[in-house]
Amino acid sequence: SAYTGTDIDVVVPRESDGVTVVGFDGWNVFASCQDYTNTETASNQTDWVHLRTLVLPETIRELPDGLLSYCQQLETFLCYAPVESTGKSTFALCRSLKNTAFLNGVHVIDSYAFDSTGSLENLWFGEHVQKIASNAFNFSGLTTFTVDADEIETGAFTGCKNLTSLHFTKKVKTIGETFAMECDSHNALCFDCNLTQSLLLNAAPQLTVRVAADADEDIRSLAQNCMSWSEKPSEITVTSEKYMHALPERPDALALLPGLAADQAIETIPQTEPKPTTVPAEPTAAPAPQDTPVFAAQSAAVSKGYLGAWYGVSMELEGTLYALSDLGLDAMLTMNGDVD
Repeated sequence: SAYTGTDIDVVVPRESDGVTVVGFDGWNVFASCQDYTNTETASNQTDWVHLRTLVLPETIRELPDGLLSYCQQLETFLCYAPVESTGKSTFALCRSLKNTAFLNGVHVIDSYAFDSTGSLENLWFGEHVQKIASNAFNFSGLTTFTVDADEIETGAFTGCKNLTSLHFTKKVKTIGETFAMECDSHNALCFDCNLTQSLLLNAAPQLTVRVAADADEDIRSLAQNCMSWSEKPSEITVTSEKYMHALPERPDALALLPGLAADQAIETIPQTEPKPTTVPAEPTAAPAPQDTPVFAAQSAAVSKGYLGAWYGVSMELEGTLYALSDLGLDAMLTMNGDVD
């Protein structure tokens, strides 16, 4: 089954005909929204649904590879499900995509997930990203990005022509050698993490590489020699000056959905930084759909009430809300079908 509607702003329901919606029947669910204009894919298609917004509920378990590829009019994607992976090539050639938020987190930003997404502005993946896979942001429109994942594979930021800066947090353990080739505007790198191997990249004529103040000579040498061979090599300056890059704040989902009805009572999102409050934060949940489009509901072995897994963001102590990361805590809650 596939999306057969004509609405351009779509909220996928939690249930369809009384069955919990947990996934999609194949990669071509949104085939009616695929636009092959100005691509290398031959097609006789002359009309398609100009899908603009897609919101997925917290019941979704997995995103199939290529789910929204070629949806060139898609601007906003919100996923309330705590999924393992974005899926491979999920947003490939979504050239109008500006806003993407995995509001309850994702572990892997998979290969080619954002390939050729030239309009990217706001991205949120949560605090539990483990890997940015090869070519994840291939030829994307990123201008600056804070890398907060354990592993970054080779080619993760290949061909990002507008990319000016990358900031690697202390969380980063492994960086693929050629992680940012063909990034001609890249003029700033910041490593809060330890460099353990040589890196090769293309950059702007002047490149500033910032390392920790206590970085040893081996790390400084790796930073100084991180340039790939070029007829016009960049001039590299290694410094320990403080570089002010912050992790993005969790977005206001309602602000990204001005044209869709949403129940604000269930839309409260916990703060990512300590903030005094006397009211406990409500769980993040998806807004109720206006209309019920046709989607694949997988009923086999799905218990009524399945909610998935949630990753802790904050906790309240004596009336004050604190981020778990500030307390050195990490929490995950799995809710199964036995929960009412």
